[in-house]
Amino acid sequence: MNNNYNAIVIGGGFSGLCSSAYLASWGFSVLVCEQASETGGYFRSFNRDGFKFDTGLKAVENAGMLIPMLRQLKLDNKVKLMKSQTALVLPDRFVALQDKKDINLFYETLGNHFPKQRTGLKAVHRESEKISDWVNFLVTIPNPLFEEPKNLIKHLPGWLVRSLPSLARTFSMNQLMEIPLTEFLRRYLSDTELIRILSGLFFYGTPALFGLGYSRIYFDYVYPEGGLQELTSALSEHILEHNGEIRTNTQVKEILVKDGKAFGVRLADGQKVNSDFVVSASDMRHTFLDLIDPAQLEQTYGKRLQHAEIGVPGSKVIARQ
Repeated sequence: MNNNYNAIVIGGGFSGLCSSAYLASWGFSVLVCEQASETGGYFRSFNRDGFKFDTGLKAVENAGMLIPMLRQLKLDNKVKLMKSQTALVLPDRFVALQDKKDINLFYETLGNHFPKQRTGLKAVHRESEKISDWVNFLVTIPNPLFEEPKNLIKHLPGWLVRSLPSLARTFSMNQLMEIPLTEFLRRYLSDTELIRILSGLFFYGTPALFGLGYSRIYFDYVYPEGGLQELTSALSEHILEHNGEIRTNTQVKEILVKDGKAFGVRLADGQKVNSDFVVSASDMRHTFLDLIDPAQLEQTYGKRLQHAEIGVPGSKVIARQ
């Protein structure tokens, strides 16, 4: 078994597989270490009684990256992406989201249910449109990671002209990352039930920027034909075809560091694997507080990580009658 690689990637979820696929494409010898029995993380599917179920996500947004990445890795012919339909459901209305008019209809319908909150809802809707325009500005920026320089130079001036109003809002938009959605909604709405409905679309503690800007993302969702596992399978096959290696049931216990540079990992079974680089697709706290000797960290940064708040984890239950 090989114990020397150009790069070791910790974690075989979607981000780890994407990183590994690029490294393998560039000729690096890559080892992916995944502690679970399968790769994919949230991007996995299984068959049961003739039906296919996704274990994690139900769709994924392009965000100006997914489709260009698949095209760049030459995987766009292996994974067929379909537009994923999103709907907002109210007691008397099923609002299928096709364009901005449907978002308008959603707010109008809410106003019919909460007539005393119509003025506040209109204000929230206006703020949501501003934020959505800014999110659109982010996800449509010509990306140097995916575009040839000549195409980038060609598209950038037009994008800048179109995006100047949104660009000017960057500072105020960033401030909304520090304000919880529920707190922001209370500025305009007084009905707790209505606030619960609007904030209940997202996880607890969602920032206002994310919650109100999400109406742009609703139109960006795609779904792989055959389930999310198709993305995982295509990336895994690409890594193996380019002489990469994937080890499941393989937990990394320590990132080995000398003179400020990672040079390998130590596995749970005590085995030491050497590499020129180590890429961690695990979460930041686990990477820097559990896998690296604290003495290797800058003291202030280490303390900030120790006191960082952890988001509420999500779960998905697939029940059978």
